[in-house]
Amino acid sequence: ELYMNNNEDESVTDVILDKKKSNIKEINHKGDIIVDGNYDVLITMAKCCKPVKGDDIVGYITKNQGIKIHKANCKNVNDITDRVVNVMWNYDTKNTFLTNVYIHMNIEEDILSKIIEIATKKGIIIKSFNSINKNNEIMYELCVQTKDKETLDKAISAFRILPHVTDVTKEI
Repeated sequence: ELYMNNNEDESVTDVILDKKKSNIKEINHKGDIIVDGNYDVLITMAKCCKPVKGDDIVGYITKNQGIKIHKANCKNVNDITDRVVNVMWNYDTKNTFLTNVYIHMNIEEDILSKIIEIATKKGIIIKSFNSINKNNEIMYELCVQTKDKETLDKAISAFRILPHVTDVTKEI
């Protein structure tokens, strides 16, 4: 006998079917972006606007880099009508996205520890930090990693209430 059935209520066929079901992996859509219903298209994220999951986006067909994904309001694609393709986020993706956040201040103050604390509590990761002094204003440029726009927006709201912060933007 090929199979010893310890439970008389289960047939060999039922056990084999249950085993097959347990081996079926969850559907994992490899792409972050769906292009006209397709997942399997070469996609690159635009470095000019760095879109994150949840942003309104548009796809631009490039010559060598597949379809480049821009925020819908990106100045680099505002006036372009040809070579634009319909794209949408794959909300099943678990990937994270890099983008920039700019914290503007009117007085130089060491708030880096507060920024890191807020980022940690709100679920974003600071990948790099740069301070820029310009026209008597201090601007902190953060490159952050986030899972989506909603998470990023919560962190931005928390950054805005820090002392001496005059504005927080996603673009310079």
